[in-house]
Amino acid sequence: MNHEHTEILSRGVADWNKWRAANRDVTPDLSWAHLGRADLKGADLIKVNLIKVNLGGADLRGADLREADLSNANLDMADLSEADLRWADMRGARLCWADLSGAKLRNANLSNVDLHGADLGGADFTGAVFAPGWTMVKSD
Repeated sequence: MNHEHTEILSRGVADWNKWRAANRDVTPDLSWAHLGRADLKGADLIKVNLIKVNLGGADLRGADLREADLSNANLDMADLSEADLRWADMRGARLCWADLSGAKLRNANLSNVDLHGADLGGADFTGAVFAPGWTMVKSD
């Protein structure tokens, strides 16, 4: 975890997104951070290292988590509705009772993910990997 990155995020999503726009060459490291119940609506979390982060109960509605590494993260009861999780690495993440309604999970790695009680209504899992060799194929 990079304490400078967590401090910037603690100032709020507007400051974080402004910092991200000005620092595209930086890969933020929020691994192991305790961000439970954080308000991260619309946050730019593209390619962020979120390994083993605690986002339990966090509000991530509409957040951009494309290519983020959420492996072994706690997302229990998080609101990820309409979030963009395309190509995210979510191996071993906990998403119990999370709201994934309308989320984009195309090509995400969901191996060993716990989705017990999660709301998956309208989520797009096209190309998502749930186990080695097992990929969701969209049917029309």
